Amino acid sequence: MKHRKSFLEAQKLHREGRISEAERRYRKLIRKSPGSPEISFYLGLALLQSGRGDEAVGYFETVVRVAPNDPVAQDHFGQALLAAGEHEQAIAHHMRARDLAPGKPENFINLGVALERADLLPKAEEQYRKAISLAPNFFPALANLGAVLYKLGRYTAAIPVLRRAHQLNPAAPEPLATLAFALEHTHQMEEADRLTEKFVAIAPGHPAGLLLEGQKQARSGNTRSASELLRRATAAPLEDNRRAHAWFELGKLQDKQGDYADAFQSYLRSNELMALASQATGVDRDEMFRTIRAYMQSSTATWVTEKTAQLTGDLRPLFFFVGFPRSGTTLMEQILGAHPNVETTNELSPFAATLRDAANWTKLPIPKALGQLTADQLNRLRANFLQDARKITGSDLTDRCLVDKQPLNIVELGPIQFVLPEAAAIIALRDPRDVCLSCFFQQFSLNQGMVHFLSLETTARFYAAVMELWNHYRKILPIRWIEYRYEDLVADFEGTVSGVLDFMDLPWNDSVNRYAERARSRDIHTPSRTAVTQAINDRAVSRWRNYAEQMTPILPILEPFVREFGYEPS
Repeated sequence: MKHRKSFLEAQKLHREGRISEAERRYRKLIRKSPGSPEISFYLGLALLQSGRGDEAVGYFETVVRVAPNDPVAQDHFGQALLAAGEHEQAIAHHMRARDLAPGKPENFINLGVALERADLLPKAEEQYRKAISLAPNFFPALANLGAVLYKLGRYTAAIPVLRRAHQLNPAAPEPLATLAFALEHTHQMEEADRLTEKFVAIAPGHPAGLLLEGQKQARSGNTRSASELLRRATAAPLEDNRRAHAWFELGKLQDKQGDYADAFQSYLRSNELMALASQATGVDRDEMFRTIRAYMQSSTATWVTEKTAQLTGDLRPLFFFVGFPRSGTTLMEQILGAHPNVETTNELSPFAATLRDAANWTKLPIPKALGQLTADQLNRLRANFLQDARKITGSDLTDRCLVDKQPLNIVELGPIQFVLPEAAAIIALRDPRDVCLSCFFQQFSLNQGMVHFLSLETTARFYAAVMELWNHYRKILPIRWIEYRYEDLVADFEGTVSGVLDFMDLPWNDSVNRYAERARSRDIHTPSRTAVTQAINDRAVSRWRNYAEQMTPILPILEPFVREFGYEPS
């Protein structure tokens, strides 16, 4: 190479961290030797390291043109393209780098980052897991995997990954912050508070610390400090999902203080930000409605009983505990679970696997798949359901009633009756206006159901579709069922619980009165965790009246169900 001495001097400056000086030297050299792949590479690298990767694209393009099989050049070209916003091209070059050097975990990580930036989070997760398979204790792979699991709303899965990343690098702020947020989402507040204190000490002034400390102060009852911190967090340079979380926490605080108009606006802003997240944009919002329409058309008394005579094995006593989300199902599950003759699934329904197996075996969607199952396949489904239920509960269920609790399994009662006709259903009801307001005021992991809770109107329309399907089921299905109302449980605990226990053919047992004590010792990962560990109160009854003005547009959608379920009209 001409000017070799000058090039070596520039490299020396580069190694010493004097990036700007090195860049100036490289630029002089590239003017003297335009198109030199070696100088182009190091000039591009200096630009990447100084945060100007978009300016490096042309230089790395020169390198890969000369050396297309160089994995390092392909990787750096991908990084430059990503900085320039060229996501698809960046992914292609990172794939090339990975394939050229499949034993290098960094290439899988960089591909994962490019996929993340393109909002392809499940594919990014796959690449991070491959990097970990190559290097199980590689901190960047663990930190990135934990972060993407958090973004996907899989908080429980993220926690052990983030714990491991924090153990490997205790001084790194981002995995620690994400771990604290994940613990808060799964209602493990004591550990979340401890990690918040640690985070603030490690990274004073970090924007995420405003949100973490604001949440901690709110839980401690320091409302003035919490409000100030959370307001600052809503304006801080945080990712959209964390800014959404800040607005959500501020809304909770304002609601508690009786500032209902401001609280509604805070919840609204939170949901607007969540609607922009890849969790929401990547979901087919019509899928649940298509499923409901298919069930309305297929579920008839004859359809669900046509193969009953061919079924073997008696799964009694089996109860599906369902209802629209935020109808108080977690509370009643803890009450029933305190009975010595009951095992509950804690929202880990084995029936989801039953439906997946039916679809996989027949290569057809549900409900068409069910009609194509042979008697042997149906009986395999039944046996697998029971086996999965035993794994989830940790019980052989020999002398226990099984309560499979998953609220939106109310949609699946037709298929449930087809596969498990001996099952009975417990239906939780609550004032539709309180239900919809509570759904809108919660931060859920977004899936095909929960994505509808990002606006009041879509919440109400989803509620109407689901409960209209239940009205259809209860008219035509031969399933044995009971409804109870959350408000009746609050007003008459013993009478309401006794009615449900009688339906289950179980005697009263005083242990159900100690449900809160039992709940405090369990790992409950629903928004109701705190409420079900406290004494029952009526604070959530008719809460919607605090927001009657904001709810006015959706009241006509809910009014038929208000009347149907015996509530006072608006």
